[in-house]
Amino acid sequence: MDRLEELSIKLMADLERRRSIPTPGCISDQRLIDYYTGDLVHNEWELIDQHLAGCLVCMYGMVINSNNKKSG
Repeated sequence: MDRLEELSIKLMADLERRRSIPTPGCISDQRLIDYYTGDLVHNEWELIDQHLAGCLVCMYGMVINSNNKKSG
């Protein structure tokens, strides 16, 4: 395993750990799924877009949930 792979694994583990700790203002998994599937009202899109632009933990959660949705 090269250094980049090691760092990627550490990053993913850290993001997963942070997702398990409730954080005020972050987006629930269900809302992230609704975002991915398009099941939101217009004003929710804007709020979630703004939050995702600055929150790597929620962005990671959206990627994980969208991958689960595709395979599920």
